[in-house]
Amino acid sequence: MKKFPIIIWTGFLVIMSLFFYFGRCFNQPGVSGIVAFEFANATQGQIILTIWEYKGLLNLAKWMIWIDFAYIFFYVSIIITLSNRQIRKEPSVSLNALLRANFFFAFLAGFLDVIENISLLYNIRSWETSYFNAVWATWLKFILIGWTVLIWLISFIKSKINQWTWRSGNST
Repeated sequence: MKKFPIIIWTGFLVIMSLFFYFGRCFNQPGVSGIVAFEFANATQGQIILTIWEYKGLLNLAKWMIWIDFAYIFFYVSIIITLSNRQIRKEPSVSLNALLRANFFFAFLAGFLDVIENISLLYNIRSWETSYFNAVWATWLKFILIGWTVLIWLISFIKSKINQWTWRSGNST
């Protein structure tokens, strides 16, 4: 199991690199990227898809969304792994409980991301006839990810401060 963190961090960074590299194709005047498409309402989404089709970016967008399914596994695994490690170091009952809740929130964020990706792929496939707006799932996903990272950071920084204070107190 010691190789699992290496695998998830490597997968996470490789996919982030792919997103960064291929995301540059969307950096053209008047072209919105994948994240803008995730947050778009029906009207905005159809405009984005029209521009992507005109610029020949629809297949790349589909490919990036399919890759995002693997990315979900990696970021959820990282949140759970980091929270699990921090649970063992956290003496505060309330922060410990919040770190345990991160497991559920990370899983829920991943589930919402799957819903979002399915709706994005559906919209790419049938955008001229119908459009499913899943911006609620996008917002909730990012809120949950932000919450889990915030809780982990608070606990991590608190443990480092306590560790530093303990070492400073013992050196005198």
